[in-house]
Amino acid sequence: MDLSAWLRNLGLGQYEQAFRDNAIGPDVLLQLTTEDRFRGRVFAAELGFAMVTMAGGAYLAGYFLDAGVPASTVATDAGLLMLIPAALWLWAQRLWRVQPARG
Repeated sequence: MDLSAWLRNLGLGQYEQAFRDNAIGPDVLLQLTTEDRFRGRVFAAELGFAMVTMAGGAYLAGYFLDAGVPASTVATDAGLLMLIPAALWLWAQRLWRVQPARG
């Protein structure tokens, strides 16, 4: 369920814009309600994915620059390639989204 619908279901729709203006999303709310002993584990997957993606991109950029590929080509291609893991992550987030109960 998206945050806007969740706020409306709770009768708090008037706060939707304030949440949006202050970049308060489900991940921020989860951090507020997660016990300290679990907080690091809950968000480790997102952080790990980001680190692996950045490390791989930096390694490949260095490799291609050392091979003589122009920096502008490396930067453009790297930017385009980073769209692939971003798209996969968004797709995974959609799959993991909790569906509202029907009944």
